[in-house]
Amino acid sequence: MNMTDMILNKLQNDLKNFGLNPMDWTLRKIGQSRYQVSHVSEDDFKFLGQLEMKTPFLPTWKNLELLSL
Repeated sequence: MNMTDMILNKLQNDLKNFGLNPMDWTLRKIGQSRYQVSHVSEDDFKFLGQLEMKTPFLPTWKNLELLSL
């Protein structure tokens, strides 16, 4: 597993900190430190996630903002 996959897996798993089931969501990078978080079965249910770097190589979610419902 490469570093990008490790980061995506960590971010996916950390969605539980926001009350979301990680298995119900997909991530798509849309900027340097932003990801679109989309529900796997409801195309219109999306969040915009902002990252922060607490450690050099493992970012964490700074916040999730509802993008569409």
